[in-house]
Amino acid sequence: MRNWILGGFLMVLAACGTPQEQCIRRETRELRIVNSLIAEVQGNLTRGYAITREAFEVPVYRVCSVYKDKSGRVRQDFCWTRETQYRTKRVAFDPAAERRKLSGLQNRKHNLTRIATRAVAQCKAQFPED
Repeated sequence: MRNWILGGFLMVLAACGTPQEQCIRRETRELRIVNSLIAEVQGNLTRGYAITREAFEVPVYRVCSVYKDKSGRVRQDFCWTRETQYRTKRVAFDPAAERRKLSGLQNRKHNLTRIATRAVAQCKAQFPED
């Protein structure tokens, strides 16, 4: 329980930031996504295969309820539930198509970098920090 509270607090704290930081983060979001996609495609080309995440369900035997019986002893009921887990899977791809995708992403990155540079300058002008 304590970890959930701490995690929630850290997420709220990270979402805060100064107005300038929030503005810059908002204006560079798409550029960060494109950079991530470029890294993924470059990794695929280097490895020679793509990696995908595949979900599957497994049965899990766990505590469903905790209660006190008539004598005051704590009892537990167990039941079967299903839990989603993930595994990585290698996937073949067309190297030529992947190179075209990389080229398109790099062009997009170039355009977004120019746009983001202007937007960051506007954020800094609009929300100056001491």
